[in-house]
Amino acid sequence: FESSSTLLQLAALLHSLAPEMACEGYLQFMNGVMLAVALLILVVGIVTTFSDQYHFEQFAWASPLLVVSGCFTLVCSCLGYWGARTHVASLLFPYFLIQLVLLCLLVWITASANAMGDRVVLKAIIDDTCDHKPRPSWCPSDEDVNKALDSIEDHLGAVKWGTGVICVALLLNSCAAFLSASNQKTRTSSQEAGVALRAQS
Repeated sequence: FESSSTLLQLAALLHSLAPEMACEGYLQFMNGVMLAVALLILVVGIVTTFSDQYHFEQFAWASPLLVVSGCFTLVCSCLGYWGARTHVASLLFPYFLIQLVLLCLLVWITASANAMGDRVVLKAIIDDTCDHKPRPSWCPSDEDVNKALDSIEDHLGAVKWGTGVICVALLLNSCAAFLSASNQKTRTSSQEAGVALRAQS
């Protein structure tokens, strides 16, 4: 009877660990993909920074931005992957906080872009900013403004869908990291039950 009771307790603990194991598997997969993406971004940023052949002529600021983004993504993906693989809460909680901050920033940016996404509103903002005498040197001409607004209208739908997908991914990452980090006590209890079961057998 005692061994049957212990088996039932162990089965219950394993059942309770199933969501945590799924979260850890998701985190390892997602952050493994992000690790590869980060390395690719970092390589592109370094090559375009130091190579004259592949240098961004009109967008010189893009190369250092790619390097910084690649390093940041690399650190975040390493935190998430190794935290989920080694079950270390001290790695998962910083990862959770980073994902949560990124999610809040992206939601704010998306909401602001949707609020200012109308052509008339954007044109009014540009005119109000540049309607000074003398006209600021960095303000674009009317022709350039119209081209930029046409480009924004053409790609606004894709940007909205892209930011929506990233928001969902960040939300899932945050939830999975929080669940994995907060269930360390349950994992310890299951290991103790397994040790007790082996000792009885």
